[in-house]
Amino acid sequence: MTNVVYILNSTYSLGGASKSFLSLISGLKRKGVCPLVVVPDKEGIYADLLRMGVEVIVALYRPNTYPRFATVKDKLLFLPRLWARRWLNRRAVSRLFALLSVRGHVHLVHTNVSVVDIGFRLARRLRVPHVYHIREYGDLDFHEFYFPSWKLFHKRLRVPLSYVICITEGILRHHLLQGYSAARVIYNGIETGTVPGAGDSFEDRKFFLYAGRIEPAKGLDLLLEAYAAYVEKSASGTPLWVAGDAGDDSYSRCLNEYARSRGLGGHVRFLGPRRDVDVLMRKALAIVIPSRFEAFGRCMPEAMSNGCLVIGRDTGGTKEQFDNGLRLTGAEIGFRFTTVAELAEALGRAESLSEHERKDIVERACRTVRTLYSTDAYVDGVYQFYRDILNENMD
Repeated sequence: MTNVVYILNSTYSLGGASKSFLSLISGLKRKGVCPLVVVPDKEGIYADLLRMGVEVIVALYRPNTYPRFATVKDKLLFLPRLWARRWLNRRAVSRLFALLSVRGHVHLVHTNVSVVDIGFRLARRLRVPHVYHIREYGDLDFHEFYFPSWKLFHKRLRVPLSYVICITEGILRHHLLQGYSAARVIYNGIETGTVPGAGDSFEDRKFFLYAGRIEPAKGLDLLLEAYAAYVEKSASGTPLWVAGDAGDDSYSRCLNEYARSRGLGGHVRFLGPRRDVDVLMRKALAIVIPSRFEAFGRCMPEAMSNGCLVIGRDTGGTKEQFDNGLRLTGAEIGFRFTTVAELAEALGRAESLSEHERKDIVERACRTVRTLYSTDAYVDGVYQFYRDILNENMD
């Protein structure tokens, strides 16, 4: 039995990090890993973890990043917020150390994202290995900056008993870990099997789909601008359905105002957060992933495994998935774009595809997911990394 403490930064149930974590824990439990999960609240996947029979500890802590500095209020509260984060995190580490030091042996600590540091500090006090699971660029995608510095964070990645999982090769390069023996690239796992929707008639697909949080990093503003240009030229004007909750209220209001100003009220449908995104993917003409710099982009392989054509921005993890598919199958597995004009053109191309052309692309995309992003490969990769770490550090 391998006892592992997991540190989460969020319990948000619709987020890619949470979905990937739940599938990982489920698989690792079957392999004999005994998880104890630390969460910041009792929302979202807290209940899912309890239903899985996982022990959960709730602790109050915050990301090890600098607070926002955008508004006047943010600037006035910057130092108090920074001090509060440091104080909460120190207290959380002390509390967790007190709880765990009187329990059974902890073999390692695994932090599910890079922006939380209490797992690293806890592992140092427990004198056990620590794994940073880096799922984000940090600066490029979410404009988060490590405290006190980028340099110190990367120094922590290379100290003794420190190990790293990166979810893409791009993340590995961004964090300067090429050739580092204690770092591995392990892609997120996606449930695969038969390809629902791949055989459905193309004519039955009546909308474009966006699925994700409504916040600047996800690029929905770019999609609306491109969609407005597409509508002006399209005879049919296939509607756009937006599935996701508003992570930024002011941004969401701006999007709604823009849609009204461009006369898109009858074309764009805001659905709010949905738990049936798989069903929407199977019925969509195409899913659009306009993120400015997606780390991996879990919704891309999810869409591909559901037989949905993908239109994605040629950056970050989205680009890496396109490149992987091209290398594996010898042809593109979706439509790439870089500019708003290219996205508008891609929407038109998706609309004009023949049934045969769509099926060819979708089948290549599905093969890519089954080959590279299976849940079994994900779980096996992490489990083997644990074994290597523990073997390397046996007393």
